[in-house]
Amino acid sequence: MPDSVTYRKQLYPLGHGYPLWCPAPSENLPTAYRDDGMRIGDVGLLTSGGGFDYLWNVHYPHDHPINLNIDGSTRVPLEDNAPQPPLSPLNENDDRQVRVHSQHHNPHTCIASSTINARQLSADMTVDPAILGCLAGGGAAFEFSTVHDASAALVLPLGARRVDAVRLSEYQQYAAKHATSWYRFVKNELRRDMESGTLYLVTGTDKCFSWGATAVSRSGSNNALSLKFFAANIASTSVGFRNSWLQSIGASTRIGEEDTMNQCVFSRGFVISIKTHRKLLSWNSKSAEVRLEVTTDTQGGADAKKPRASGSGGPVSSIRRWFGSSGGAKEAGEDIERDDGERTSTEIDMDESNVDVFPFPSYDVPVSLIN
Repeated sequence: MPDSVTYRKQLYPLGHGYPLWCPAPSENLPTAYRDDGMRIGDVGLLTSGGGFDYLWNVHYPHDHPINLNIDGSTRVPLEDNAPQPPLSPLNENDDRQVRVHSQHHNPHTCIASSTINARQLSADMTVDPAILGCLAGGGAAFEFSTVHDASAALVLPLGARRVDAVRLSEYQQYAAKHATSWYRFVKNELRRDMESGTLYLVTGTDKCFSWGATAVSRSGSNNALSLKFFAANIASTSVGFRNSWLQSIGASTRIGEEDTMNQCVFSRGFVISIKTHRKLLSWNSKSAEVRLEVTTDTQGGADAKKPRASGSGGPVSSIRRWFGSSGGAKEAGEDIERDDGERTSTEIDMDESNVDVFPFPSYDVPVSLIN
């Protein structure tokens, strides 16, 4: 199982939000965006690698620096040959719009799955010279151990800041109104391969300067695995801490340190899912028989073109697919070959779509769907 999948499946049930295995913004995004990283109002894709692929922000006008490409063109989708109108500007100082907790996660916080044992080390608990030096200099150290096949943990040496939008229905309604045009834009104009349920509108973030993450994924091993993390207080670094892992085989680890608080370790928001009619073109590679079929999604019908804020089956089917249950969906345009030699290619008819916009993470969804 990929490390990013193990990580999000293990930390998701803890209730902090969607766990990002790759918290840093892409290095080739506009500088104005990288300075703060992921934020409320971002529209982007949740990537299979555990990151967030930023596209545009709904709170800023189309010509704002964070909504401009490198050539000066806008990143915002067009509607009737004009950029879509943004939502009203967001003011983090207005408690009617935003809820802010500057130290929601305290320094030296460790967030770990139930399948891993974690403890913070003190000088009388170790003889490792590197860790002793770290502690003597004002740093922090943690030890992790597990006998389970899957585990994950996140350490926040300097803590993390939580910001959440208050008027969630405003974002839900805005996304439902524009969802179909967003999907067309991302697939047709940006040429992004995407699965329905991975387009994401951000309404909350937990961000930090410094972090360390680990994911353990192995099978059939009863041996205990242990590893240590330490964040040394290095006065010569601008961040103030230098993170390191001392690891055993079987654990994947990552670290991050930045001068600005642009590392998003958890996000909250709305997933936009499109139910569509699919045109299936089938042929048999053995008999050379070609057959054109048209099938419709079971959620279709007379109201198929009407966007809606929520719907039966949407959250369950999308979360089940995203967290890797068996029999995952195929992308539009992918070829599927069966044992009898028949192959099928699919095309999505975006003109007949049904929209689901639902909170994600949604903690009333049964845990069995994500494990």
